Amino acid sequence: MKLSCLFPAERVAQVGEKGFFPSLIGVIAAYLSPKKGKALLGLFIGLLFGAFTLALLALALILLGAYAYGGFASVKVMPVLLLFLFYLLQGSLEELLCRGILMPALSLHLGGGAAAVGSAVFFSLMHIENPGVTPLALLNVFLFGLWFASVAQRSQSLFPVFGLHAGWNFAESIFGLQISGITSPHALLHLESRISWLSGGAFGPEGSPILTVFLLLFLALPLLFAQKKENR
Repeated sequence: MKLSCLFPAERVAQVGEKGFFPSLIGVIAAYLSPKKGKALLGLFIGLLFGAFTLALLALALILLGAYAYGGFASVKVMPVLLLFLFYLLQGSLEELLCRGILMPALSLHLGGGAAAVGSAVFFSLMHIENPGVTPLALLNVFLFGLWFASVAQRSQSLFPVFGLHAGWNFAESIFGLQISGITSPHALLHLESRISWLSGGAFGPEGSPILTVFLLLFLALPLLFAQKKENR
């Protein structure tokens, strides 16, 4: 089973031929210029999948008793739309830094796998001072970074991870859950943590062991499909 199916090497010229910075600019440009103009499609699919995944996790945590459902909240449409735009911008900027600049820079010397790990470590360290952070929360953020890196490298585009990141954070805020320790002021639902170690406590579901299982599954699926294809 080859990890290259999870973190494929970027299709760029060798650094020695063009120099580091021209090569880096070429990789970044490739990530921001998806083939056949599918940027919006990748962004849209990422948004849907990110929101769906968070909804699935929230449902699992409610069924396990980690959270108690407390009904709907009354909110105005305009603040929710502005919140969506904020998370789209915030998530995209974080991905541009971690997966659009740092990861390609590392990949030019270290290869796709090491670059993915390096960008994920940096991504995790960005959250180390967040309220309620725990070692498990940092591990989950690291696994998020690996997942986002895998999606970016396999699609050769940043737009799906822009959507994944923004869709996850926006859905988390709508469900009234802490977003890496930060509470949204415009939740549509009331969810109250009942079992701290299972819900993620003050950090929110990103500190939950159930999320760890989800993320490991997302990382394992491409490997399993690749193994199945090799066995045919």
